[in-house]
Amino acid sequence: MDILSYLRGRPVRLLGILCLALGLATCARDPSGTTRVVRVVDGDTAVVAGGAQVRYIGIDTPESRRRVGDVWKEVNEPFSAEARRANEELVLGRQVRLEYDVDRRDKYGRLLAYLWVGEEGAQVLVQEELLRRGLAFLYTFAPNVKHVERLKEARTRRGAGRRGCGP
Repeated sequence: MDILSYLRGRPVRLLGILCLALGLATCARDPSGTTRVVRVVDGDTAVVAGGAQVRYIGIDTPESRRRVGDVWKEVNEPFSAEARRANEELVLGRQVRLEYDVDRRDKYGRLLAYLWVGEEGAQVLVQEELLRRGLAFLYTFAPNVKHVERLKEARTRRGAGRRGCGP
């Protein structure tokens, strides 16, 4: 008896097997726990081991390039280079912990996550640090608002007289 003959007439089992297969495929694409950052794209996006591109939830940083149609154009907004360098300093080559919120992917297929870096018990939320340094704008959208109050606080704690993004 082959597998299709066995499953024929058993729609519940077939549905369960399909759901399990789809679930495992999704887990394989979405890293969880800790992973290593292999490349920094810009101030708010990085690539982790396995090739997944991760867009940081809750912030936006100045752009160094922008997509116009099918072409990427250099724009180099003020503080874009500083934001990228700070992101590299914080995460490049290091182990990070990805924390997901409600939506796991954006419309471009990138993972959406909060990034934590550092030793257990002394971890730093990367988005919070970029806001504190004045290199990011607060940029939150429901339903991904798990750390919005923490990020708002980081924005207000930015050093007095410090140049950078946002108020």
